[in-house]
Amino acid sequence: SSGINAEWPLRPGSYATQDIQFPAKDEDNGRVSVTWKGPQLDATMMCEAHSLLWSYLTKTSASPLVKALIDVSEAYCSSISCSSEEYPTTLITVTFKGVKPNKHEAIKEILLKTLQEVHRSPLDMTRLRNQIKNTICNFSDKLENDPSEVLASAVILDHLYGGQNNSNLQSFSSIFGFLDSLRQKDEGFWKDILQYYIQEPNITINCIPSIQCMTELENAEKQRIAEQQKRLGDVGMANCKKEKSTDCDSALIPLL
Repeated sequence: SSGINAEWPLRPGSYATQDIQFPAKDEDNGRVSVTWKGPQLDATMMCEAHSLLWSYLTKTSASPLVKALIDVSEAYCSSISCSSEEYPTTLITVTFKGVKPNKHEAIKEILLKTLQEVHRSPLDMTRLRNQIKNTICNFSDKLENDPSEVLASAVILDHLYGGQNNSNLQSFSSIFGFLDSLRQKDEGFWKDILQYYIQEPNITINCIPSIQCMTELENAEKQRIAEQQKRLGDVGMANCKKEKSTDCDSALIPLL
């Protein structure tokens, strides 16, 4: 599809796609981003659960999406990452970078197919629980080494979205309890979250590098400069050079 025409909310399982070309000297460095609506921001434990599941799916060489898209004879992309945008309703985006030419549509198909295969198969609960344990350790390190940044982010989010009862800040104070509870969850809990991403609508943005687009922009810039030089003439060009030289000579040296 060349544009997003569907109205939100989309039908369960449906999606909209938009292709965006951008100027580039190398067409081997495309990008695909797939976005879903995530949990409510004040549902802290579920936000953490969704983030942990996507880490399980994308973060290491043992992750299913890495095996399906990168560790193959002809890789579809060079890296996979997942991020969450924090609004009252979060947005979960999975990004594929270094996408090879003509692989954009295939990535979306393999993504959904892999999610379905993971849902049908047993999850590696040991790896998932170890991942939660590592998350607890990493968060503890952040609190110890840079508490001001961690706490400032929590306070700002609560100020923006916490309301009168400071719900986001209260949830943040219970983060270790939430993570410990997630370590006790069974496979069914995680597969229910996975099923959400299989069934719920999503939006895909294909960023496609284009040498032709780069050439057109370069030619347009050369034409613009040539037209301006013609309009100014020799006298105008000399005056511009003189004004530029004067501006540089009179510019103040910035203070450190």
